[in-house]
Amino acid sequence: PAFFTAKVVVSTEQDVELTAKQQYEITSTTYSNYYTDLPTNPNVYEQIPTYTSLNLEKVAGSLTPNTSIKLSDLQVNEQGLPVFKLANGQFVPADKRMIYDDVVQSSADISQTMWLRQSFVVYNQPFVNGTKEVKTNLSSYHSVKVTQLAETASGKYAHVESKGWIDVKYLSDTDNRMDKVQEILTSRYNKADYSIYVKQLDSGKTAGINPDLEMYSASVAKLPILYYAQKQLNEGKYKPS
Repeated sequence: PAFFTAKVVVSTEQDVELTAKQQYEITSTTYSNYYTDLPTNPNVYEQIPTYTSLNLEKVAGSLTPNTSIKLSDLQVNEQGLPVFKLANGQFVPADKRMIYDDVVQSSADISQTMWLRQSFVVYNQPFVNGTKEVKTNLSSYHSVKVTQLAETASGKYAHVESKGWIDVKYLSDTDNRMDKVQEILTSRYNKADYSIYVKQLDSGKTAGINPDLEMYSASVAKLPILYYAQKQLNEGKYKPS
């Protein structure tokens, strides 16, 4: 005869309630528009509002580009949206389309001589949020040695040896000193009766004022006499006739 006995099966399956943050972490992917952790150096593309509560219902203030942004926590609200809590207790969406991690994206070592253009600014690091200007003795139209290139969200920057970082837009690959010569000629001698032509022998670059205008030339030996005569005219001791 066969005997059957009942066995008690103990189930280990239990209903587990997940928090909104845990649910988000399970369902989110690396391609999400939202953060899963705190960015290293947060910045915003444009001014965005901040809110008084996690559910982002009432506006409290705003964040603006290139200002200090201090994040203290990443939370998920009742709608399942990731939200950053700011150090001041306010909240902003943890949205990558609003907030980006402003860090150096790439860099490479080089060794190259370049020339400074006008209006350059020297920084203490490739330009990211929190970067500061550095005072140096560098001046436009002078050569510098570049030792590194780096790229950030703001653009490309070059490291000038022992000085700091400069936007590559203000650096020239070629000798630009003739640009300064042209600038001086234009500001001081831009007159119809002047004809000036200057050529840089090693580069072949030129500068001038009415360079194609035909003029009589004087020998070097006559220049002191001409200068003396001009001085006398300026002082009224000679009168042109």
